[in-house]
Amino acid sequence: MSAERNITSTIKAEVAGALIQPILLADLVFDSGHLRLWTGFGNLTWNSQTWTGTGYLGTVSTIEETTALEAKGLDFQLSGLPGEMLGLVLTEKMQGRPANIWLGFLDSSGNVLSDPVGPFGYFMDYSEIHEATDTATIVLHTENKLRILDAASNRKSTQEDQHIDYPADLGYEYVPSLQDKQLTWG
Repeated sequence: MSAERNITSTIKAEVAGALIQPILLADLVFDSGHLRLWTGFGNLTWNSQTWTGTGYLGTVSTIEETTALEAKGLDFQLSGLPGEMLGLVLTEKMQGRPANIWLGFLDSSGNVLSDPVGPFGYFMDYSEIHEATDTATIVLHTENKLRILDAASNRKSTQEDQHIDYPADLGYEYVPSLQDKQLTWG
């Protein structure tokens, strides 16, 4: 069984080539703005946005896909971030905020080939700080968007709740009278 992906012919040709230059792009959304990172050095422009390179100072855990309906998370490990970026991760509310990742490729001039694959959607969960004598590393844990399927809907089978979406519907009108009703079967 193969998963259908929206992969352009340019990307397919790049993957089939003898020399490929893959990159990951990550967009972490905070209240005060986006933290856009990529797995290379310096700044990169893609999609009319500037992405800050993490080089050897950033890693992403293995992206897992299974045939089972499982929600696999992803961890971003960040070191040596500039102060303002570090402040975002340390001080702002992050739980439940979007974290998207794309797989892209660079051409021989260092430009992003059109249409990176993605976005692969995640939600930020929590972060850990690992301090050493001269360095600090932040591990940002994310959850797959499939995790929403585990959440309770907080909806009830009542006339009032049904009227939130369908004000004229009377389908639950007699439900309260059935609660303690004794029925004889057969």
